[in-house]
Amino acid sequence: SEIEYAGALNNKPLEVSYFDGSDIPVPLESEYVFESRIRIDVTAREWMTDILCLPDKPRDQPIMEVDRVYFSVNPIYHAILPGGLEHKFLMGYPAEVKIREKLVENDIEVKDVWLSSGSGGWLHCFVSILKKSDDEPRRVISLVMEAHRSVKGVIVVDDDIDPRSYEDVDFALATRFQEKEKFYFFEKVRGSSLDPSSDQEKLLTSKWGLDLTLPIGIDRKRFLRSKM
Repeated sequence: SEIEYAGALNNKPLEVSYFDGSDIPVPLESEYVFESRIRIDVTAREWMTDILCLPDKPRDQPIMEVDRVYFSVNPIYHAILPGGLEHKFLMGYPAEVKIREKLVENDIEVKDVWLSSGSGGWLHCFVSILKKSDDEPRRVISLVMEAHRSVKGVIVVDDDIDPRSYEDVDFALATRFQEKEKFYFFEKVRGSSLDPSSDQEKLLTSKWGLDLTLPIGIDRKRFLRSKM
């Protein structure tokens, strides 16, 4: 649950309380608490900005009716703006966990997984692994797409490359990619509605994977950056 995630990120359980017999846990340090009901019988047309800071298509969504408002002394109202780092983290982090778990379950030695910020923390995944065979990156690409079906592109790099650094990934692309067999392309597969270039009616898109790892047995010294 979100409460458990918050506790894990804080390295200690989150203290909660329950208001007026409610079974919904409320963090004790909350600045505001809105006791509300979601009306499924009443909707309003909204047109929000999505995680990519692009306008989402207009939708009729249920409205929320507020019954009571609780607040602390001198409360601060903290709003999470769409498309910001908080939005990307809160939406993308659980997907990163699912991807990592899927890879580990399939005997992939994972160093790090990152859903890139430029893709909204959602559409592109960079994975660094300690490769055990030359066909492993192809498996990684397939497993990532199984674990997170919204992903559009997957890049697999060696364990010396930081997948969270665009500069590192660009370095790997510049120095470790040559064969066309290490580029994988998939047409007309299920994609994300957040990608405006996809077929928005059928939700079909093109996906790709890129293996930027070094071949097993190659002299790695030629490819490792000197430390100054």
